[in-house]
Amino acid sequence: MNKIKVGVISTRPYEVFEFNNDVLKKTQDNISVQLDNVFYDKPDLVVLPEHADLPFIYGRESMDKKLLDDKVKYLDDFVISTQKQRIDFFSNMAKKNRVYLVYNSKLNFDNKLRNATLIINKAGEVVGKYFKNFPTPGELDTIVPSNNAKVIKTEFGTIGCVICFDFNFDELRQKYKEQKPDIIAFSSMYHGGLMQNMWAYDTRSFLLSSIASDPNPKLHSTESTIIDRAGELINKTTNYYNFVVDSINLDSKMFHIDENGPKFKDIKNKYGEKVKIKVPNYLGSVLISSESEDFSIDDIKKEFELIELDEYFDQSRVIRKRKLD
Repeated sequence: MNKIKVGVISTRPYEVFEFNNDVLKKTQDNISVQLDNVFYDKPDLVVLPEHADLPFIYGRESMDKKLLDDKVKYLDDFVISTQKQRIDFFSNMAKKNRVYLVYNSKLNFDNKLRNATLIINKAGEVVGKYFKNFPTPGELDTIVPSNNAKVIKTEFGTIGCVICFDFNFDELRQKYKEQKPDIIAFSSMYHGGLMQNMWAYDTRSFLLSSIASDPNPKLHSTESTIIDRAGELINKTTNYYNFVVDSINLDSKMFHIDENGPKFKDIKNKYGEKVKIKVPNYLGSVLISSESEDFSIDDIKKEFELIELDEYFDQSRVIRKRKLD
């Protein structure tokens, strides 16, 4: 069994009417209050939304171009001039609360402005970076894209990071699928809809989505979610509370019912509640997890000669190819 507590939040950014020397403190005070809501439950991992600590330029739609350009320039300067303080803030948060943080913001690395996600461990150390592979066309005016998408190792498993617009690109999902991450951490401005469930199921990963809410809750209150390897919802934020903490069991794998199904009764007869078999509707597959410290899901797989979902699909490909030849 490898159960961890995870938290996600739908932050409402700090609204900036005027930029001044207090902006950094006010943005950090804003996110600190929201993080306290999940820290009460002592999670192992918390995912933050895209641009979690950046101020929101309020009323941009009604501004004349010069005023908006001035504020955007100030924001760009703010991003670069406060980078160390902003990273240090979240490092101290992680260390103080003994939690891994998935932190996203605009950050400058090697004189390149990136839309970047950092994994910060319980000691406050940055143990991994991911740079957005697919910025929007508008972002590409200033943001440098990356072509690197390697999973990041932690004490409890591996994490693949995805940022907002990235979610639309099959080639990125395929890169992660090949690496078999335990968790996909999705920091975003948009929800993604059915893509959340598809990413979780296709990569066989737990998906933790943390979505930035609109500053005006009357207009928009976006759900952040915790989704299991089968693509099914475990928990989500609501219109009443923009945070949620729940447990996930990383000692789990997806299996097909074909070939494996007759063995499920034998598994339950021997191990009972020590093995959980979750059967989603209509997929033909199941999510099996070890609920015991005495054995792992790999032990169960070996003992009962179970065939993993992707192994079963690969078998079909091999037989099909032989028949075609």
